[in-house]
Amino acid sequence: MQSPLKNDSDHQFLAVALAVGFASLSLLASCLTLYLIKRLAKWNGYIQLVVSLTVCQIIYDISFFFLPLDETWGQYLYVFLNTFGGLTSSLWSNVIIMVTARIVIRLRTVDTLKLVSMS
Repeated sequence: MQSPLKNDSDHQFLAVALAVGFASLSLLASCLTLYLIKRLAKWNGYIQLVVSLTVCQIIYDISFFFLPLDETWGQYLYVFLNTFGGLTSSLWSNVIIMVTARIVIRLRTVDTLKLVSMS
């Protein structure tokens, strides 16, 4: 069976279009998360962890919008934002997992404001 896409440029266009499309959905979900947290009008260390993760995810999502650019600066910006956003999202996910594990295992809350103080 032959591919309906004629050549490599068609495959590349499809890959970029899918990446940008799914990044748009993810960006919309991340912005909705921040909006709902703002509407919640409650702030504690757990919410701060979620906000930090969401901001890093937004950076990661924005990186995909630089993928179609052929200019060198666009590619550098894509690589930097993608790497920075991806790594920090992963690190914040690990922090949230460790806090959750500590709560479940020890049956005690964690003072996350003191633990992850940004000041």
